[in-house]
Amino acid sequence: MRKILFVCLAGIGVHAQVITTIPVFPTQNDTVTIIYDATQGNGALAGFVPIYAHTGVITNTSPTPTSWMHVQGNWGTADPKVLMTPIGNNKHQITYHIPTFYNLPTGTIVHKMAFVFRNASGTRVGRNADGSDIFVDVYQPGQFAAKLIKPFGNHQIRQINQVIEIEGASSDFGTLSIKVNGTTISQQTNAKTITASINTNLLGFGKHYISLEASNGSTTVHDSIYFIVQPPVSVQNPPANIKYGINYLNDSSLILCLHAPNKQFVYAVGDWSDWELDPKYFMKKNQNGDIWWIQINGLTPKQQYRYQYWIDSTLLQVGDVYADLQLDPWNDPFIPPTVYPNLIGYPYGKTSHVVSVLQPGEEPYQWDTTISYQRPPKEKLVIYELLVRDFIHSHNFKSLKDTLPYLKELGINAVKIMPIMEFEGNESWGYNPMFYFAVDKYYGTKNDFKRFVEECHRNGIAVILDIALNHSFGQNPQVRMYFNPNAGQFGQPTPDNPWFNETDRHPFGVGYDYNHESPHTRQFSKRVMEYWIREFKIDGYRFDLSKGFTQNFTLGNIAAWNQYDQSRINIWLDYSSHIWSVDSTAYVILEHFADNDEETVLANNGMMLWGMMHEQYKQSILGFQSNSNFSWVSHQARGWNHPHLIGYAVSHDEERLVYEALNFGNTSNQAHNVRELNTALKRSEMIAALLIPIPGPKMWWQFDELGYPYSINYCSNGTISPNCRTDRKPIRWDYIQVTNRARLYKVYAAVSKLKTQYPAFSTNNFNLDVGGLIKRIFLYHPTMDVVILGNIHVQPISFVPGFNKTGTWYEYFTSTSLNVTDLNAQITLQPGEYRIYTTLQLPAPDLSPVIPLSTDEIEITRFLDDPGLRTYPNPMTSAGTSIDFYLSLPDEITLEIYDLGGRKVHTLLKGEKLEAGNQLYWWNGADDSGAKLRPGLYILKLSGKHHSATYRINKLTR
Repeated sequence: MRKILFVCLAGIGVHAQVITTIPVFPTQNDTVTIIYDATQGNGALAGFVPIYAHTGVITNTSPTPTSWMHVQGNWGTADPKVLMTPIGNNKHQITYHIPTFYNLPTGTIVHKMAFVFRNASGTRVGRNADGSDIFVDVYQPGQFAAKLIKPFGNHQIRQINQVIEIEGASSDFGTLSIKVNGTTISQQTNAKTITASINTNLLGFGKHYISLEASNGSTTVHDSIYFIVQPPVSVQNPPANIKYGINYLNDSSLILCLHAPNKQFVYAVGDWSDWELDPKYFMKKNQNGDIWWIQINGLTPKQQYRYQYWIDSTLLQVGDVYADLQLDPWNDPFIPPTVYPNLIGYPYGKTSHVVSVLQPGEEPYQWDTTISYQRPPKEKLVIYELLVRDFIHSHNFKSLKDTLPYLKELGINAVKIMPIMEFEGNESWGYNPMFYFAVDKYYGTKNDFKRFVEECHRNGIAVILDIALNHSFGQNPQVRMYFNPNAGQFGQPTPDNPWFNETDRHPFGVGYDYNHESPHTRQFSKRVMEYWIREFKIDGYRFDLSKGFTQNFTLGNIAAWNQYDQSRINIWLDYSSHIWSVDSTAYVILEHFADNDEETVLANNGMMLWGMMHEQYKQSILGFQSNSNFSWVSHQARGWNHPHLIGYAVSHDEERLVYEALNFGNTSNQAHNVRELNTALKRSEMIAALLIPIPGPKMWWQFDELGYPYSINYCSNGTISPNCRTDRKPIRWDYIQVTNRARLYKVYAAVSKLKTQYPAFSTNNFNLDVGGLIKRIFLYHPTMDVVILGNIHVQPISFVPGFNKTGTWYEYFTSTSLNVTDLNAQITLQPGEYRIYTTLQLPAPDLSPVIPLSTDEIEITRFLDDPGLRTYPNPMTSAGTSIDFYLSLPDEITLEIYDLGGRKVHTLLKGEKLEAGNQLYWWNGADDSGAKLRPGLYILKLSGKHHSATYRINKLTR
């Protein structure tokens, strides 16, 4: 029987031949020589010696067509195993026996070898021209194969009147034929190579095909590529009112519009072109030469389409920065369908980098118009800052919605959510954004977030989004379109980048620095700011690192950066005015920390600013007077006209106060030892009473109301290290069942409700006497006067409380009264004791140590602690792998192994009672019967009453 095989080099991006191999058709049992041409691809290593290969293989066990296995080379080191020999003309080679070099297990089938190349430190990396990895096909022993040597790879772009040299080869003798658009132009018999040439004048503009056919009498194989003879760019302005990004005309037609000055040409490539260049999707250019656009018709309503822009002769592949759904080839496979169901797949093997998604005729979200919601006034804001990842174990908006009864009972009226715009990776604080119009899929769908906002508003809770527009990261198309990988230490934006500075302008540089003096950055930022308010009905923004919105050069000089900067003020006046033109009462909150004269201008113009008082409240909970004066938490102390200071003791950037107390608290009175947990929790109640009722908006960080004791630098193995600052932290919903922690929650709720329900706590007539060991706060209002007292010392103190009138004063927490006849009479407060006296008797707060939430409202089992489950080595060796995890408290642990089909294959632990601390186990790769399991991916599942985790194990051998 005669066999006919077709081989298509599905090359990704532009493929000048970066790698050649000897032999031309390597099999996985061969000794192969890899020759790397450093002038090709991205050219990042041209002129460098020595060069190191970083390589792996794509095998039958790779989870995706681009997933490397059996990786060789220790990155950033002068690893002799992958050192290449320079052979002149910027070419370098390395020779090795494939099975031995990659340590391939028996039964492995190798499909491709994968490469990038580097200098010794890894600061320079050679890749394909578009930045993608380089792949080389590997053949099976005895396989009859053929391939086109020249031109190499798909997506070729040629000019008119250009001669194309064609060269083909086969792995054994046969009859070889070269065809162009189906017409044979050369044929050789009993040959292993063949050549031909053709002038593009004979073909004309458009898409053309070159194919190679090889036959040995019993088997016929083909290889083919396509290429484009590039037509001239059509210059035509887009229709009026077309915006950058996606412009839907109807349910089957749209216009794509890309802002890309100084580019030569752009193709819109995607599902509509089968991920090939196609003249039908060659974009037009406007007369100014900075806008590219195309109208696409005939789309299927409600169908999702994946797409990118391929730019210039390098065919740089970028997603659409304005699209609201992005596909990430590296991180999407680890997002479970319970978080993001029915996520359209990434087009592996057809492109590289992030891919955007559009959907003509998408059903709009149906908002509940019956909700009667009034945005809380600024001065009454009680803000709860949370990170979805570390607040609920399932890290999705659907489960976050389930926590609203808990938050509402807590008395807060706003949640400030750390960044949810599509960021790099999955597990992150979110301050490494790349796409600003897309909800990060690790947290769920855009409609899930809309439902969360809707439910917040139904419960009277505002939603404030944290957003990082000071900077962006390297996968942002605005960075990638104008980027020099050879500049600086790690590459940097080019001088003609419309949005970004080449280098940072200030000392706290993160990622790549937006130039907010650029009109292009202004336009983009305003689109972002407008989008989330209109599309998701959010209530406002907290702008990360707002002090960085300046072009004044202060690199290396923090004091100069802090100084009054009129240009920075002008930028924020412009941005805030735009936001208020969209929504006149939206919150504009700045993480600024500049000198007070600048912050005063911003506050007096309607913006709110973060007011960090961590050191002062830390000293107060620790029991030390030094540096405990928190009077600067008052906007009046700063000379501001309005209560626009968001005072807080702890945000995501500071150590937890309970952690500080337990480790550094005052121990001079053993009867009131601050380092004892219950004492620290009691003193946390005092901190809440001395912070939240002060006039002006207030904020605290998630779980402070439960006395969260873990360090900001807590690692999953129980150690403390600055390297773990942004790592996952334990999620301790079990704390609501601990008496003293539940009481702390109730105290937070009680003082929060004072601020939100009584106008006296928003008065402009108040004084703070908080420099000593006794803290006194005085509020005066026609409805009532208030005296708040706290003893931060570890000894009792008698003092004059400072009542302003005689008569009956009511203590809020104890529901007792005090008949004041002598304004100079003293009272005594015990260590850490606090009181709130009012001239109006208020309803007694509920301080019972029971949080009224059932497991139906919050499924505690859903919010289990992450034990940092890990294995080593992974991929595991034939001997097995160690399993390491950490228990934050005693638990009954089950540890099981599942295959990818969901079948349980081995049980390591079954309800084993384990003490808190580090745990270490070993799995030898066998099933329950003792038989060694076949190679492949397996899922390690840990479950307990208080802990839950899963982890992938890659098993390479039996």
